[in-house]
Amino acid sequence: MNRRGLMLVVSSPSGAGKTTLSRGLLGAEREIVMSVSLTTRPPRRGEVEGKDYHFVDEVAFNLMVNRRELLEHAKVFDHYYGTPAKPVFDALKQGRDVLFDIDWQGTQQLREKGRDDLVSVFVLPPSIPDLEARLRTRAQDADDVIHARMSKASDEMSHWAEYDYVVINRDVRRAFEDVCAILAAERLKRERQTGLSAFVRSLQAAFAENWRDSTGMLLGGDAYFPPPQRRGDLVIQPVKSSPASGAAEAYVLFQLAIDSARSSIYLTNPYFVPDGAMTDALVRAAQRGVDVSIITAGPVSSVLDRLVRKASQAHFGRALAGGVKIYEYGPAFLHAKTMVVDGQWVSIGSANIDNRSFALNNELNLTFLDAGLAARLTRVFKQDLAFTTPVTHDEWQRHGVRNLFYLPLMPLRDQL
Repeated sequence: MNRRGLMLVVSSPSGAGKTTLSRGLLGAEREIVMSVSLTTRPPRRGEVEGKDYHFVDEVAFNLMVNRRELLEHAKVFDHYYGTPAKPVFDALKQGRDVLFDIDWQGTQQLREKGRDDLVSVFVLPPSIPDLEARLRTRAQDADDVIHARMSKASDEMSHWAEYDYVVINRDVRRAFEDVCAILAAERLKRERQTGLSAFVRSLQAAFAENWRDSTGMLLGGDAYFPPPQRRGDLVIQPVKSSPASGAAEAYVLFQLAIDSARSSIYLTNPYFVPDGAMTDALVRAAQRGVDVSIITAGPVSSVLDRLVRKASQAHFGRALAGGVKIYEYGPAFLHAKTMVVDGQWVSIGSANIDNRSFALNNELNLTFLDAGLAARLTRVFKQDLAFTTPVTHDEWQRHGVRNLFYLPLMPLRDQL
């Protein structure tokens, strides 16, 4: 899903925690980069050129100001600071967020030049004594500098109302969680989801095609398909199987996902009747060290479901011998159809791992590239394992007679 990046400003009086929070964001978020400011002050101990700041003299700084190459600039404690414009706008176009560690003056200038892209957060200390204690604990400045920073703090804090959000840093972990929540919410704003409209239209097209195939009616116009609104920040792709139009994307989707797996495949599917190529793909994955775990239906009551379960069990042997782990779900009817690959990629939809879904039925799956959703479904999968019975290869061989039951049904295999 395409998304325009945002400019996230985190400001605070010196010592209130903005640098700690900024470093935490950079370590936790893959899609955010730090805006590297220019400064005319000398480097502090441990600071690296091009990573912490670009250190320049006043002549070079003023030249960039005159050329209008800076998004914002200000004089703070006898030194000049500024933000180069081009790297920021390049990142926003690429869908990357840019983090700013700047003061209220710089924030005002950013708002003038990029109001729609700006999200501003002001961090307050829990008290003035706490603020002074933090400045002394970090031991970066002499006493006279600390006194100057404390004198400046009151003026800086007077601008809190100019910011979109305010976080009181009583506990750094809680403050970090608050800033992460702000970032997540701002990414979800409709106006930043530049690819969502096209995605929803592809869903609408799939629905219209299936409706036409089922009823002979064509759907169209705003009455059926009102203009879509952007709602989320996930990378999503709809994948369909529609034999009437010759679409076999769902089969290809599952096979490619299995062949691409490097660490884990967690598959939940009630009708697990894979063909030879799909079984081979699962075995190949297990043999290259991938944790291939499958939850499928356990004992069922209806004749058709019992028939499908027998057909499924007949195919267990080859997979089990190849290192695939299969579990049968016990307490209730299983209907979930999900797959999580490598803790990143997720499929949720209507397709079963059987020929009927891939070649006869109209099916639709949504695939997501999102570590958070993958982690959530992985937890659900592992919770469901507590209600399953593992199937071993030895047990499968001991009950080989049940596989003979399936032999007379081989001509009907493509209907299962």
